[in-house]
Amino acid sequence: MKRITLLICSVLFLALPAARGHCAEVRLVVDEWPPFVSKDLPGHGFAAEIVTEAFAAAGISAHIEFMPWKRCEATVRNGEAFASFPYARTGERAKVFDFSDTFLVLQDKFFFLEERFPGFEFQTLDDLRPMLIGGAIGYHYEARLAEAGLHVEYASTSLASFRKLLAGRVDVVLEEEMAGRAIVAELLPGREDMVAVAGQPFSVNENCLLVSKTYPDADATMRAFNRGLRIIKADGRYESILRKHGLAP
Repeated sequence: MKRITLLICSVLFLALPAARGHCAEVRLVVDEWPPFVSKDLPGHGFAAEIVTEAFAAAGISAHIEFMPWKRCEATVRNGEAFASFPYARTGERAKVFDFSDTFLVLQDKFFFLEERFPGFEFQTLDDLRPMLIGGAIGYHYEARLAEAGLHVEYASTSLASFRKLLAGRVDVVLEEEMAGRAIVAELLPGREDMVAVAGQPFSVNENCLLVSKTYPDADATMRAFNRGLRIIKADGRYESILRKHGLAP
């Protein structure tokens, strides 16, 4: 009887579908957002280096393609790409996408013309009510600015908002600090000190992979990425990438 039972169990075990593992390679889609991701930067930017290194540590080959951000989100949502990055985690996005573990913590700050608002700082959002804020369409901060009832003029890109700032058409621009400084350096080479940055951040955001819910083996692949991220943080590769870009002591 025991032999019959073992035989039946063996047959049932063999009949079960094999558990699927993570992908051997993944398609990632991004748009220009230097210094994090850019076609023109070594390794496509330091965020791209972190992501590809974490995938490599998990035995996965990552292929990065550039396209507009809106198309990135649509491509990930439709399961045509595994993920886009770097994205701040929000409740609205979580309804449609999954998120990996955090691999960058970034700060959104207000940029302003030093000559026009010398030493500008804010303590509460009420301090911003008299000001016209420049922003970019599709950024995670839209809901919070709307809830606060602040006056915002949106442009299609952050670069366009900074051009408005220089033309005096907005009072301040809200942008991630490193990205904003890169834009100022592009627009005002050698005269970057014309634009100052408020010390207090508007928000501090955990940035992750924005992961498709429908890409093949997405859950297992995301777990593999998270494991790879832990590996490169533990063995020093993560810090080495930051140090190479002047972002770690």
